[in-house]
Amino acid sequence: MNVPLLDSYYLQTGYNIDTELSNDEALVVVRPDNKVEIGFRGTNPKKLDDLITDARIAGGIEEGSQQFKDADQMVKDIRAKYGELPEHSSGHSLGGAKSMTIGQKYNIETTNFNPFIGRNLYKTSAETTTPAIQTIVRTTEDPVSLGLAFKPGLGQKDSWQVKVLN
Repeated sequence: MNVPLLDSYYLQTGYNIDTELSNDEALVVVRPDNKVEIGFRGTNPKKLDDLITDARIAGGIEEGSQQFKDADQMVKDIRAKYGELPEHSSGHSLGGAKSMTIGQKYNIETTNFNPFIGRNLYKTSAETTTPAIQTIVRTTEDPVSLGLAFKPGLGQKDSWQVKVLN
């Protein structure tokens, strides 16, 4: 993975990219306090695998996809390498779906931008929602996260904090 501009930025801030665990789907970063964060990228419309994974999210079968299996394995690899889970996860669109899914599964705080919230995340009951804060930032014109504006009972999920930007 070639990330010279990011390497330069992170070196100036004290953050380090874990090039062993990072890949084209996600960036693993070690903060100056040695806590690990992971960030997942959104859909690349030129990448067929991304479009297939998006369709699986819409159908509620995303966790069987290779991309979701890889995201889960990345979390396990982080725990194996650093002795603890990532402290935070983030993502955009497809990446937001991955981020929230691992956040729910492993009780990791997340910040997600216009996440693709499929059936599986929607149907998570308030009682089984992780206590870790799942911050969702959506713009009003984003069609993928539009359902967040209409989902009944979403406000009952105390750990889901939806912020809407015009």
